[in-house]
Amino acid sequence: MDKAAQRHIHFRLERIFKSSMKKRVYIIAKVTGLPISEVMEKYEKAKSIIRESGHYPVSPVDHVPQGSDWVTAMRICIPLMLSCDYITAIDDVNTTAGGLVEYTIAGWLKIPRLYFSSL
Repeated sequence: MDKAAQRHIHFRLERIFKSSMKKRVYIIAKVTGLPISEVMEKYEKAKSIIRESGHYPVSPVDHVPQGSDWVTAMRICIPLMLSCDYITAIDDVNTTAGGLVEYTIAGWLKIPRLYFSSL
């Protein structure tokens, strides 16, 4: 088998493998100004729904230390979101500065949004 054929087979196998892998879904939701119990509850619900759909949830509250200021949180969240295949939003993204920033960047970079009827 020549090298071109080997590359073609490798490329096809890689595509098949990647398409069967769980996709990473970044969760956008309001955090600032809400009680931590409410924040944790809604993120846990979203993570559960995303897992049930066969994807891997990526929750900012699992990565941003509690008590972080907004700028620090965004500096953690934006690269985290960029590592994902999709985004989903729990709240209206227009009600939160962070959510609006994340949603806008995702749109600019063509990160597709998944909609879950339960969220």
